[in-house]
Amino acid sequence: PHDMRDGYSLLLPEVQALRQCARLLSLEAHVRAHDGDLSDAADSLRATFAVGKTLEREPNLVSFLVRIAVDGIAVEQTRLLMSTVELTSDNLRAIQTTLRQTDYAADLHHAMVGERAFGLALYDDLAVFGFSPVAVQVSKIVAPGASIKHLDLMNTVVNATNKPWHEALSSGSIAAGLKPNSNNPYDYLVGQVFPPID
Repeated sequence: PHDMRDGYSLLLPEVQALRQCARLLSLEAHVRAHDGDLSDAADSLRATFAVGKTLEREPNLVSFLVRIAVDGIAVEQTRLLMSTVELTSDNLRAIQTTLRQTDYAADLHHAMVGERAFGLALYDDLAVFGFSPVAVQVSKIVAPGASIKHLDLMNTVVNATNKPWHEALSSGSIAAGLKPNSNNPYDYLVGQVFPPID
């Protein structure tokens, strides 16, 4: 379990290590398939998807992105194997079922809710993140209401995760909310967390 009170300073080395686990399982699937053990190769592919599933509903964006990367490794290995060996219909059906059960939209929603909370913690107590007491006081003077702006922006993002992908992306509300419009330090932070979207 993670101590979510660490907010943006939360370290997730085991999450990053899951990429290597997925690569090893992908290699195992490849070796098994080329040794003629197609059933075990399919099991290795399903295990690779299971690695990604361990990150389901994690309340941070890093875990969500690692899950996508892990699933990408599994999908790519499946594609490679399908072009070189003949997996059985049952094996392919099992992989297809695994893919259909993946709910990236719900996972993204959970991740963004967590990121919203992390951001609020950041603005509530900058000292926790290594800022000096003077910097904390200056931030309250220079960027009053930064936490409110953060909450407004993140509410837009979180609400967009409840819409169909095409609708959320085409509405433009997320992109508009992410474009800095002043010299406010909050806008600078937003630009660092969310690169420009056009």
